[in-house]
Amino acid sequence: MHDRVAPGLPEQWRLKEVKAAARLSFRTNVTNCAIVSLLGAALIWPVISPSAIVTTSHDVLDAIFRLVGWSRGEAFLADAQSDIDRLKSWTSLGKDSDAGVIAGVYNDVESSGSIAKALLYAISHAILQLNLSASVIAILAVLVTIAVSLWLRTPLRVGGLRFYTETRIYPATPVTRLLFVFRHHRTWAIGVAGLYKICWLVLWGLTIVMLPVKYYSYLMYEYILAENPEAGPRQALKLSQAMMKGNRWRAFLLDLSFLGWYVLGLLTFGVMIYFYAAPYRNLTRAELFVRLRQACHARGVGRDICNDPCLVDPPLADEPVNGVLAVYPDPHIKPHHLVHVDPDHRYSWANLVLIFFCFSFIGWVYESVMSLAYVGKLVNRGVMYGPWLPIYGSGGVAALLFLKRLRRHPVWTFFAAMVTCGIIEFLAAVIIQAVTGLQYWSYQGYFFNIEGRVCLEGMLVFGLGCTAAIYLLAPMLDTWFSRIRPNLRYWIIALLLAGFITDLVLTAIYPRTGFGLTS
Repeated sequence: MHDRVAPGLPEQWRLKEVKAAARLSFRTNVTNCAIVSLLGAALIWPVISPSAIVTTSHDVLDAIFRLVGWSRGEAFLADAQSDIDRLKSWTSLGKDSDAGVIAGVYNDVESSGSIAKALLYAISHAILQLNLSASVIAILAVLVTIAVSLWLRTPLRVGGLRFYTETRIYPATPVTRLLFVFRHHRTWAIGVAGLYKICWLVLWGLTIVMLPVKYYSYLMYEYILAENPEAGPRQALKLSQAMMKGNRWRAFLLDLSFLGWYVLGLLTFGVMIYFYAAPYRNLTRAELFVRLRQACHARGVGRDICNDPCLVDPPLADEPVNGVLAVYPDPHIKPHHLVHVDPDHRYSWANLVLIFFCFSFIGWVYESVMSLAYVGKLVNRGVMYGPWLPIYGSGGVAALLFLKRLRRHPVWTFFAAMVTCGIIEFLAAVIIQAVTGLQYWSYQGYFFNIEGRVCLEGMLVFGLGCTAAIYLLAPMLDTWFSRIRPNLRYWIIALLLAGFITDLVLTAIYPRTGFGLTS
């Protein structure tokens, strides 16, 4: 492969120089680059899924073992496949999951490769079964999938490109730069920008021939947004085309030069891809972006859009690392208040008890209404005889007590609430089954369930409910309960606790069974 400069074109970049600079940047921040690569594989750049890599690696190794005549190769692969199947069966992740809305949409998307087809199939299937609630949930599930792709994965992808671009010259760039777009409050705009590019690629895809050309014409689009999230989609797209003019073929050759690393990655079950090849390629593209950016500036193009000098020349620092500033000097970001809540607010024990019973009652109503939607009749879904489901109250109160430090960050609160409620639900299922010998709920067949006791769909619902409880419901209830006279409040608590304890003992002696509970 030759790096000759094409006549008549602006100053060219050389493949070897770009890749050498990328390797140097990689060595200065190896750990964080690997972490961002792994996160990208899970959330941001799912071009090659881990399951696809495992399957392909299995086939490649099988062919090599047969070629060299290794007698134990077949047994080795069989043991590896057995471990993988055991993990899948334990978590029910994959096409064996066939219950619940998420599993249905996931399987349809996985089999057809099209979100639109999955949506149409889910709606038609629900209508044919005359299940209105399922059709509504299916539509919402697909809309949520699209929204997550645009306003979660796209901002994270742009944040990842920002991380790699900063790593070029800042050796201690932290993983938290993935959240660059969110911290600059440009989530909505970047999501719309991602949709704008997709629309253009879809239109060019109708011509088939022009799609690869336009793919490389738009190659710098996200990098431009990573430098300046304030840039408009149309401006960024035009600038990307200007940067890539005369460079598309060489950019293709640059990508092609990583083919060997990806083949080697398949032989290592994806380890080499995620820990070396992927971050190496992303750093190489970041290096290419900076060089094309400088070439455009030399021609007087794009200076009003790509105008962050700190991405090219780090400012002087009082305590530099290896002569340069270790971390990008992010300017002051205005505080963003998604919700207005006092993060230091403390709930009295009396109000927490009342909130526990309110959440338990709300959970009981929710479960009963859902039974009406799914089985066509009202069912007392409570494990106990009274109108309460303690698991909802326990999850809500636990979130109020243990997630206090995260109240300033609603997004992290949501994910932490998901995990907290998932742990509580799992433990509750184990304890109830140990005490009564009965199983009151099972998520077998649901997407990503663990022993049928918890599943992703349930955890998402609990996470949303807990987040709403922390920021909306609990403060409102706390205000109401604080207005009740203390003596009256204590009498209410005493009566509720007496009834609850009596119900608990009665349930332990005579467990509830019947339709909608244990059958």
